[in-house]
Amino acid sequence: MLLAMVMVTSVVTILAAYVSPREYETNATLMIDAGREYVYRPEVGEQQVFSGNRYKLIELVNGEIQILNSRDLKQQVITTIGIANIYPTLAYEDNPLEMAIQIFGKRLAIKSIVDSSIIQLTFTHPDPVIAAKALNLLVDVYNQKHLVVYGNSALPFLEEQLRTSEEQLKSVEERLEEFRQRYGVYDIEKQTGLLLSQRSDLERTLNSVENEIKELEQKDTVLQVQMKAMPKNVPMYSETQTNDVNSESKARLLGLQMEEQKLLGKYTENSRLVQNIRDEINSVRNLMASQGNANTGVIRTGKNPVLEAIELESIRTKATLQSLFAKKDAVKQQIEQLNLQLKDIDTRQNEVRELERNVSTRAKNYNDYQQKLEDAKSETALDRMKSTSIRIVQSADVPIKPLGLPIKIRLVLGMMFGLFAGICLAFIAEFKQRRLSNAYAVEHRLQLPVLTVLPERE
Repeated sequence: MLLAMVMVTSVVTILAAYVSPREYETNATLMIDAGREYVYRPEVGEQQVFSGNRYKLIELVNGEIQILNSRDLKQQVITTIGIANIYPTLAYEDNPLEMAIQIFGKRLAIKSIVDSSIIQLTFTHPDPVIAAKALNLLVDVYNQKHLVVYGNSALPFLEEQLRTSEEQLKSVEERLEEFRQRYGVYDIEKQTGLLLSQRSDLERTLNSVENEIKELEQKDTVLQVQMKAMPKNVPMYSETQTNDVNSESKARLLGLQMEEQKLLGKYTENSRLVQNIRDEINSVRNLMASQGNANTGVIRTGKNPVLEAIELESIRTKATLQSLFAKKDAVKQQIEQLNLQLKDIDTRQNEVRELERNVSTRAKNYNDYQQKLEDAKSETALDRMKSTSIRIVQSADVPIKPLGLPIKIRLVLGMMFGLFAGICLAFIAEFKQRRLSNAYAVEHRLQLPVLTVLPERE
């Protein structure tokens, strides 16, 4: 029984080792580089890259594993290689493609390395060349699928939006320019500042003119009072001998009075210089009063020269006042015009600012779409070059050794297992049988001594 078990086990092991198909395993390694595909860019709104919206590493890896494990990738690999080449036994089945996809999925293992962006792919097949070819083809098809999934498909949309945005920008710019030409409003801030500055200057000029008018009116009032107080005619000379001191005093008095009128044209009544002149005039008059009228003979009279000087100064003052009044009216008119311009600008201010905001908004939208279009063109060019964030760390190589133990080791292990199983089976059979095979068994079973043993004969 022991030998029979060893022989049977060895034969079965030999048959299993040579008849059962051998499986070859090949491996490939991919690395996910968080590149341009995983950066969020809004299709509308402000053009900016949201770094905070980058996907987490585990999300990236899990997403790529799902793409790798998708049915269409397996189907494309099987179709490319051919069912007759990859699984020839399925060529005559009712639905060979579906069965091939199921077998391919069972033989394909995809797993990620913990805390890394590495993905390991393993595929087993009886043919080592087919195994390597199928896994490498799966990686190539996966790269193409990755480009389709993460590719930028917004290029036509962005081109259309850019044309629309450009037309809108031109329209609002034309409306703004037409409004400026019609109402003469360009830069509201500068124009308002300039008009306010001009009005401030005119107001200061107006105040200055009004102050001059007040001074000249006061001066004219003083001149009118002096004109009324002075005699029209004064003694000019005497035909007889005249007191020399009195004559000199009169001449001195006349000169001081003329000097007083000149000072009054420049200074006020309370000015120190005017007061000094008047003090001298009073001194000369007192001197003339003390001398008395010492003239003898006929005294010739004439028009008072001081009165003439005062009248002339009064005429000049009135002429200056008329000029200042005309200037005052002109300045007021200019201020009124500036006020009207400021009011008009203030009235048009909201409309201009609304148009300017529209222009600014349209220009910003146009620039954003232009930038997005350039980025989309760059990404499209990279897609055409098949540039992705998937890095092939290791391609699948043709395996040399099949899976499992070598045939010799299988045979040795089979024979050892057969020997062990035969020994166990022999001992079990020995202990389970009911017949008495030797003297020891007789004595043990019957509890009687054995007197003699006869040898067995044929």
